[in-house]
Order: sequence, then C-alpha cells, then structure tokens
Amino acid sequence: MLSALSRLALRPKNAQLMKCGREAHIYLHTFPKSFCRSSYSLKPQKNVVEEESLSKKVLKYMRSKPEYAASLISLSDQFDFNSTVNTIGRHQLLLVVAHSLETKPNDILELFAQYASQKHNLTQDIIKRNSLMSIVKEKVFQAISLMTQDELKKFALIVKSLDFETSRYLIDIVAIIGRECGQRASEVDLEQCLQLFDILLLLHDNSIHKKKQFDTFMSLFELHITAAKPHHLVQILHYVGVAKKSKLNREFVQLLSNKLEEIFVDLSFIDAGIAVQGMFKCNVKLNKSSSLIKKTAKYLQLKAEWSEGLSDLESYAFVAMVKVIRAAKYHDKALLSSVSNFIMKSTADTLEPEVIAHVLALYANSHVYDSEIFAKLEYSILMHLTGSLQVIRVKDICRILWSFSHVGHKGSDGFLDIMEKVLLRCARMGELEFYPEHLSGSLFSLAVLEHYPQELIKEAFLPQKIEKLKGYQRSKQLSRLMALHQAVKIEVPEMNIILPETYINDVPKRTLSDEMRHRPALANLMNGANFINKSFIVGIEDKLFWAWTS
Repeated sequence: MLSALSRLALRPKNAQLMKCGREAHIYLHTFPKSFCRSSYSLKPQKNVVEEESLSKKVLKYMRSKPEYAASLISLSDQFDFNSTVNTIGRHQLLLVVAHSLETKPNDILELFAQYASQKHNLTQDIIKRNSLMSIVKEKVFQAISLMTQDELKKFALIVKSLDFETSRYLIDIVAIIGRECGQRASEVDLEQCLQLFDILLLLHDNSIHKKKQFDTFMSLFELHITAAKPHHLVQILHYVGVAKKSKLNREFVQLLSNKLEEIFVDLSFIDAGIAVQGMFKCNVKLNKSSSLIKKTAKYLQLKAEWSEGLSDLESYAFVAMVKVIRAAKYHDKALLSSVSNFIMKSTADTLEPEVIAHVLALYANSHVYDSEIFAKLEYSILMHLTGSLQVIRVKDICRILWSFSHVGHKGSDGFLDIMEKVLLRCARMGELEFYPEHLSGSLFSLAVLEHYPQELIKEAFLPQKIEKLKGYQRSKQLSRLMALHQAVKIEVPEMNIILPETYINDVPKRTLSDEMRHRPALANLMNGANFINKSFIVGIEDKLFWAWTS
C-alpha cells in the first residue's frame, strides 16, 4: 500500500533509532495530557506576518547603529508630530506656504507635522480648500529639491504617518520624493546612496522592490560594491533580499557573495545573520564545500556553544544561518553536537517557534534522529501552543510536521490531535487561504505519520484550494495531494474524496528516481529490494542449471 511504503521509506536507517522512538516521552511525561487537549484552545490566535515584523526589527536595528548608513539618531524629534496649533493657526500657515515668494522647507515640515497630529484635517482641507491646497502641493514639489538629507528623511517619516496610500494628493508628493532620491543617488558615494535608499524604505517598506527606483539603486550599489565597508555590504544584502529572487542580476548577487566571504569574520553574529538571510532570499546557490558555508557553520556552532539564550535578532540570525546550511546540504557532526547541547540547556521561553522548526528541519535534512532533541522540542512546541504569548505560524507548523514525518517521530499521545486542531482553527480563520501549500504539506506529513484529519483533508481538496496550488511548485504540492488521495482511499475509504477533473492533467510526472533523490531512505529501501530480488533470481537460476545438467 502507498501509505505503508511511505512509512517504511521514512523510518530511520539504524535499528537502534526505532528504540529511541519509544523513549521519546522523556520530557513529555511532565506535561499533562488533559492540559494539552484543552488549554491550547484558550490561547488567543491572531494572523501575524512574522517575517514582516522581523524585517522591521532588522531595519530598526540598522537605524540605531552608527556604523550603518541608515541611522535615525540625528532625528531626535522624529516622532514628535503632536501639535497644539488650532484651525486658524494652520490656515495662516497654509497661506504663508502658498503665497510666500521664497519656498522654505521648514514651513513645509511644520505644516505637515500639524496634519500628522490630526490626520483628518488634511482630508478636510483638500476638499474645502482645493485651489489653495493645489498651490501648496506645487510649493512642496519645489521645497523637496531644497531639503537637506535629514529634512528629506523627516518629511518622509511625516508623510508615512499620514497613510499616504489612501490619498492621491500625498501619492503625488511621495512620487516626487522618490524621484529626488534617485537623482541625488546618481551623484553621491555608496554611503549616501544607502541613506537615500533608506528614505524610500521608510515610505514603502518591503514593497519598495515594486518601484522603478529599486532597479536604479541596485545598479548604483553594484557600481560601488568594490568600495563597500563590511556593514554597508550587510545593508546591501538586506536590501537586495527584499526583492526575494526577482529583478536581480545573478552576476551582482554572486559578486556580493564573494565580497561577503572576504569580510565575514569581521561581522558580529547578528550582522552575519542579516547578510546570509539576504543571500538566502536571493536564492544564491552555495556548494557545501564552499568556504562561506564552512565559516557560517563554524559561526553557528560557536554561538550554540556559548549562548544561554537568543534575543529576537539573534534568533533571526540563527535561523538564517540554519537555512543557508540546509540549502547547501552541509552536514557536520560537530555542528549538530553543539546545537544539541544548546537545545538541551534551553527552555521553551528562550526558543522561538521559528528556531524550533528550523532546528528540527536541520536534523531531518541530516538524516539524524536524536530522540531527546525531538522530545525536548516537541515539549517546547506544546508550551508555545498552550501557554506562551508567541504565535506559531502555519509555515512553521508545516515544517515541524515535515521534520517529524521525515524521521518517523509520532510524538506523545495527543500531540498530532493538537496539531490537527490548531490547523483546523487556522483554516477557519482564513490563514490558509493565501498559502494553501502549507495545508497540503502538513496533511502529507500527517498521513506519513498515519494520522488522517478528515475535515482538513476535505478542506484541502476543495476546487478553489487546488486551483491556487497550480501556480506554486506544482510537481511537489499537487503530487503530494495525489499521493494523499491514494492513501485516503486505502486508509479512510469512507471519506470518498473526489478529485476535480482538471486536477490530474495539471500534475507533472515525478518518477521514482526523482523521489529517491528527495528521500534517501527510499533509495536504501529500493536497494535492499533489488538485492533480495537479485539473490532470489540467482538462486533460482542455479537450481535450474543443476536440474538441467543432472
């Protein structure tokens, strides 16, 4: 049967590891089953885009460090937009800006700071004083070219606080700011370029890669890359990673990789993590024998050996390094040993969900099943689901289940039921609508672990869910659903799941050779079967030969 084959293929190679699986409750015996089954539902769930919040934390970190070319330290009153000026005073300032013969940036900043303190006033003035506000807009266009870089940055902060995306008036002003930053960048050095690009980031956040100025700045960064200081290079890599594999010159990305290798040892752990995360997002292909991968592994090993806990940004860096190491398929016993020691001395409070998910994936990718580590991290997962203020992303749940299925770790009694109910809650809250691949991946892993949540399976096979999967790694996700469908017919025949007619034709062929490349355990199983078959055939041939000759 397909499900039985999957279970065999994903078991650990060493027979001793099977024994470890029965001892995996070493940490979970102190965790009451009733608590697992009831208390997690009391935890308020909310839709959190963790990557975005972490990215903002990285930018905040850069802007607080003078070695980066993005510091906001000089703008000590950057968020002091509160104003007590009344309507009459604001109208007088409007008249001053509109009719003054000399355009003064300070008057513009003061006027818009007042609007920032009471956002509805801007909308009212645009409607009631349309002609006057049109003149003010022209004055703003003139003032932008006269602003110093600090004034331009402060003005960007003010406009951002006004939620400019909803106002055509402000959108036009933002467009002029972007054009001014691009023009200035073409005439200055790398440090000034980075500061000007950060102004655009203040306005657009990570959606900056959709703007035409993004390509302009990438070209300028490439032009100045040979003169980049270590922290400027880290900054560039973070900015480049914003695009996530699109719109990037491969030669430029490779140049960044080579440059990073030269200065990697001069970076702090957080800075190094920011840099390799940028490389990972750019889909840089690193060989497991490359010097940069070995340096990254060494850095990660040292952090695991000496650290008692991880801050938010240290967790970000830790996960980034694990991602790069996994992508390069680099396996190192010394690294895993250090990570094991780090996990064993950590508590659930000091391990963020994303760290747990990627550490488990690191072990699974290395084909190592350490029962103590998996049990300890399973306990930490349950603590996050039941008592922590952390929110586990569906992406991390999917990765955790994949790791468990890859080594055959079923977890404690009730663990898979809890994961099922968490996924079901996410589905009802709409968190799986945008990323249906997390649902299909989780269900495939649960099926390998002999767990078939019927309501979730029905959700995964809805036509609209399958339609969304067609554009995302079709050979992986759609073939997983096809395999799940076959397994359900055998294991849960009463479900009677029907595939949409268009579904089968959309699944690219994936041969047994392809599967064996992704699942080494399956390759070992096939080698064993071939050995048995060959031995059997040779034995039959020998008997026939002796029978014929006699």
